[in-house]
Amino acid sequence: MARKVYRNLGAKISKVKSNRSKRSYEAAKVIVVPEIRTVPVSAKVTQINLGTSTVRGPSNISASNVTGNIGSVKGTGQSQPTGEKSSSGAPAPMAAPPGQAPQFAPATAQAVPIPMPMQGQGYGKAPVVQRQSILRERYEAIPLKIVEKEFPFVGVESEEMTEKLKAVSENYPLVSMKFKGKKVTVAWANISWNEPTHSLIYKIIEPRLDKKEYDQLGEIKSLLREKLDIDFSKIKLESAYQYLMRKFIKITSDLGIKMDDKTKLKFQYYLFRDFIGLGLIEPLLHDPNIEDISCDGTNIPIFIYHRNPIYGQLKTTIVFKKKEELDSFVLKIAQKTGRTLTIAQPLLDGALPDGSRVQATLGTDIARRGSNFTIRKFPENPMTPVDVIGYGTASPEILAYLWLCIENRLSVLVCGPTATGKTTFLNALSLFIRPELKIVSIEDTAELQLPHPNWIPVVARTGFGLKGYGDVTMFDLLKASLRQRPDYVIVGEVRGAEAYVMFQGMATGHPGLGTLHADTLSAIIDRLTTKPMDLPMAMLENLDLVVFLMLTKRKGRYIRRVSEIVEIIGYDYTRKDLVTNNSFRWDPMKDEFVLMKSVLLDKIRERMGFTIDDLKNEMSRRVQILKWLHDKKIKDFKRFAKLVGSYYTNPQFIGDLMKGEGEL
Repeated sequence: MARKVYRNLGAKISKVKSNRSKRSYEAAKVIVVPEIRTVPVSAKVTQINLGTSTVRGPSNISASNVTGNIGSVKGTGQSQPTGEKSSSGAPAPMAAPPGQAPQFAPATAQAVPIPMPMQGQGYGKAPVVQRQSILRERYEAIPLKIVEKEFPFVGVESEEMTEKLKAVSENYPLVSMKFKGKKVTVAWANISWNEPTHSLIYKIIEPRLDKKEYDQLGEIKSLLREKLDIDFSKIKLESAYQYLMRKFIKITSDLGIKMDDKTKLKFQYYLFRDFIGLGLIEPLLHDPNIEDISCDGTNIPIFIYHRNPIYGQLKTTIVFKKKEELDSFVLKIAQKTGRTLTIAQPLLDGALPDGSRVQATLGTDIARRGSNFTIRKFPENPMTPVDVIGYGTASPEILAYLWLCIENRLSVLVCGPTATGKTTFLNALSLFIRPELKIVSIEDTAELQLPHPNWIPVVARTGFGLKGYGDVTMFDLLKASLRQRPDYVIVGEVRGAEAYVMFQGMATGHPGLGTLHADTLSAIIDRLTTKPMDLPMAMLENLDLVVFLMLTKRKGRYIRRVSEIVEIIGYDYTRKDLVTNNSFRWDPMKDEFVLMKSVLLDKIRERMGFTIDDLKNEMSRRVQILKWLHDKKIKDFKRFAKLVGSYYTNPQFIGDLMKGEGEL
């Protein structure tokens, strides 16, 4: 009897296991690999093209579907037979044994239209929505076999570009000082071709000192170090300069040093540079065209990154020749940032008084080539969408699209590798926020500059002492910010536990803007769903848009471009993957932006109470406004934000300005 019971029980268990294996096998047939993205497909749809083109009418798109729950949009139907092609031309996954991923036959990527519900139906109200996986082959394997034949030694860059670089000889002023009521330039920048290194070199041209002047200046500096009893970093620049000049005049009088106006101007410059400024690199900090300044160690030239797309990374003639000199300089940087740098705590991350970001390392025990530092400069006036258009980073159509998204309080992440301009682009996008809305920005180092009066900027703070007592993290600040009832939360860089609070805020109606170091959607998912962020995959559907930026060299020019914009449509709980749609992408062959189709625009259309034609007209108007602002060169961020605010409250006023009927 007992044996019979156990036999029946074993049969039931085997049956349950068999059914479970069968379900796993069926699920494996439609598994989504990283390079596969899913898009909603409807039998009868109205497609909304981005830009100013006409709207396409209803079209028939047939596709086999798979059962799944796409956020709030449901799909039903039968799974597609394995081994057959879908209606889009992409092969379906081939059957595989249970427990193994399905195999995909080779296929050519097919363009799939991103449909929208028919006019008047509203977002997510299409009667039947089906889904289909599309394999997108981004790259092609290139054979590595070398063909032995004669090639002209031109290289990737053309001979014409090389000749262009050799002809470079640019000079522009860096440092000017007031002397006897006049403004006199005392330091210049020179960029020219260096034949021994076959590259451009950045030179600082400063006043020359003869031996007598050099000795006199050295004696004056020694006496000033003894007599000065003030920390110049604690007082304003103008007051510090006047105090230094009073001491200089007194010392030269006591020493009986007589000098002409030319020598006096030289001494005043070098005293300002070495006592108030940052010594050898002070002229570089005055160059608005420099993005980064980096020193790699002793007896190594300092390198800079120039904003001119032809120049890029340049070697300078500035060198720290002695270890003691470089160590002393790094300690001076730490003093300027208000941080402490010691052998026990040799790493520094801070900001200079002008807002430039600094990372420095002291000593040779961890830095093999000696102390080093990197300074990331930020422009005094932040870039506006007009500058973004001027540099070709984005088109007016892309910015008009993002303008609509931000106005309608969608959450946006700006992503890309290092030095692609993520924070700069984020600052430009923030100018589209309505002027009366409450904004809270949270940063590790202060970089953002907004003209909005209802703006609360907060910065994280490191603790005191070895135990870090009293530290305030970005997580603490973001958690507190949600209690301040913000209309928009801006996180300078999402990198840790604050991501959880940010996405919780998005889910509770607090739209967010932020940046993240990642160059693909898969990389974003990996970063957000693993430690230290460790978000549940389903929570990512609270994000609406991801803007990808890239930095590349094309035809001898360094360029930054919006490589693509990805819309997060929802989350498929069956496949446990995000449902996405690409609304824009950059074509590197033609250096053009390809306008595709948007799903989020219908969500915006419903929210604004527009028809599709109304939405297209609104997009067109904003494109025209951005082009007009670019033509008028409205680059001041406060003025730009004021005009955007005027459009929100009085569009006719902006229309009159564009017609020349009002004063700009």
